[in-house]
Amino acid sequence: MMRIRILAFVALWRCVLFVQAFSSTAGGSKSSATSSASTTCIAASAPASSAVTSKPPSPASTHRVKPIPYISTTSTIEHSRALSQYIRSGDRVLELGTQLDACTETIREAIGVDGYGVFVDLKRTETTSGRSGQGSRDSGMFQNSGGENAKYIELEQFVHYRSVLDDNVDSPFDVLVLDVTAILGNDLELTALSVIFEFVDDMTRRGKQRPRAVIVKSKTI
Repeated sequence: MMRIRILAFVALWRCVLFVQAFSSTAGGSKSSATSSASTTCIAASAPASSAVTSKPPSPASTHRVKPIPYISTTSTIEHSRALSQYIRSGDRVLELGTQLDACTETIREAIGVDGYGVFVDLKRTETTSGRSGQGSRDSGMFQNSGGENAKYIELEQFVHYRSVLDDNVDSPFDVLVLDVTAILGNDLELTALSVIFEFVDDMTRRGKQRPRAVIVKSKTI
C-alpha cells in the first residue's frame, strides 16, 4: 500500500514538473516574440531618424554673409588707388567730403557712363575756406563734361547728409567714399565711424542692399 502511494506521488510530481516546464517554454517564446517585435520597431524607426539627421541643410543655413571691406587710406595716392580697385563700372557711389579734384575724377572714370556719383561737401564760408585739408574745388567739373551721371550737393551742416540717403532710398549706393578731414574738419574717429555704421545700416535696412565697399581717407582710422 505504501509502495502504491509513493509511486502515485512520484507520478504527480512529474506531472507538476512537466506543467512548469511547458509554462516556462511558452513564456520564453512569448518574451522572445515581444523582444523581436520591439527590435523590429526600433529597426523600422531607425531609418526615419537617420533621414532626419542626414537631411541636407537648407540654403539659408549654409549662406554666409560676406563682410563689407573697409579700406582706410592716408594719402591722395593711396586713396586714388583704392578708388580704382574697388569701384566698378555701373556703380552708384556716394562721396562725402568731396574736393572735386583728381580723386573725384577717378570715381567718375571708374563708374563709367552707366554709373552714378553723388558728391557731397559742406558749403564753404570765409571761416572754413582756409581750413587745413580743404583744397580748391573745381565746381565746373560736371558742367564741362555734361554731368548727366553725377550730382554735386553742398550742405549747410554735415548732419544734413542724411537727406541724401533719404533721396536715394530707391537707388542705394554700392560704395561709400568718405574724406574725414575734408568734411569733418579734423580726424574725428568716432564721428566718422558713426557715419559709416549709419550708412551701412541705412542702405541695408531701407535700400535692402548692403554696400560692397567703404573707402575712408583718414590719417588716424
